[in-house]
Amino acid sequence: MNDVYARYDAAVTALAGLDPLLAFVLRSKDLLGILPGLSATIATADEQAAAMLPQIGDFLMSKAIPALDKAALLLAWRHSTVTWIRTRRKINEKLDLAELTALLKSLKPAATVGGAAAG
Repeated sequence: MNDVYARYDAAVTALAGLDPLLAFVLRSKDLLGILPGLSATIATADEQAAAMLPQIGDFLMSKAIPALDKAALLLAWRHSTVTWIRTRRKINEKLDLAELTALLKSLKPAATVGGAAAG
């Protein structure tokens, strides 16, 4: 997973020379990568805070998903109209809950390891 973040970082850094505003928008979404480790750290440090994590996560996702969608559409528009149309269709597709559940389960052990290493 670190390789994905490194490649994303390199791509956004390269983009900054061509389109600083778009790079800024994409870089601001980079903060989402710290959430799993932060959640694990909070969960191990404070039981009351851990009990609130699902509500906090729901709130953050309700704000993050539209922002990420907007950034993806902006980037797609800069590429081409066809890419924008395909991206918009993909964003509007129904979410595959089985796929999302599998992704979240795969991230949970990594977050736990990251939280244990940070503590």
